[in-house]
Amino acid sequence: VRRKKLTIDMVGGEHLLEIGSAEGWMTEELTWRVRKVVSCDIAHSYLKRAKEQGINAHFVQLDAHYLPFTDASFDCVVLTEVL
Repeated sequence: VRRKKLTIDMVGGEHLLEIGSAEGWMTEELTWRVRKVVSCDIAHSYLKRAKEQGINAHFVQLDAHYLPFTDASFDCVVLTEVL
C-alpha cells in the first residue's frame, strides 16, 4: 500500500501509460491524477475485469516488449510489480 501511494504521488502530466495494470487496482487512482490513462497488460482476462469495474481508462492488450506508441506519446509511464 505504501509503495502504491508513493507511486501515485509522483505521477504528473496529462497522458500516462500504465504497463502491467492487471485488474486495474492502481489504474483507477491514476485516472484522478491525469487527463488520460492508457492501461496495458498482456493478459486479456485482467483487462476485461478492469473494464467491468467501469474505470475511466483506455485498455490495451499488449506485450510490453513491443509498444505500439510513438515516441513522446506520454508524459509519464508507470510500471509496478511487472516481471
